[in-house]
Amino acid sequence: MVSNNNHNEEKIFMTKEAIDGLKLKLDKLINIVRPEVLKELSEARKQGDLSENADYDSAREKQAEIESEIAKIETILINVEEIKSVNNDIIEISNVVSFEDDNLKETKIIKLVSSPIEIDPFSEVINIAVNSPIGKAMLGKKVGDVIEIETNNNISKIKILKIQ
Repeated sequence: MVSNNNHNEEKIFMTKEAIDGLKLKLDKLINIVRPEVLKELSEARKQGDLSENADYDSAREKQAEIESEIAKIETILINVEEIKSVNNDIIEISNVVSFEDDNLKETKIIKLVSSPIEIDPFSEVINIAVNSPIGKAMLGKKVGDVIEIETNNNISKIKILKIQ
């Protein structure tokens, strides 16, 4: 992340796909989820005494979570900068990298992403945040480079096989 001199916010670099995904999520939160939670809140209020109303407390908690998530995504979208080109000579944000893990003796494929918000556990290719130990170690490396990565008091050696 790079500091933006015009604001005291940090720029967040993301691919177009990630930005579009956040916009879709924001739209769903604002236009579908928020109205549902407000309806739950209204129904819970009709039950009477709010001091001992578990449904009301639950709906208020959901409302706070939704509003927090909306604010978080809006802040990201204000500070986001799209990554327009991908360099396949050196590892940068949004590259897909194939590497061999010396300890596991297997080839893995990951995509280097700018922030943990882009991590999708259901993605075909595992997304790794650039500020993670493996992300930091890979940034700027080339095909053929061997990198030592320390995680949980364990040192792994990996060899970069392919950059896309």
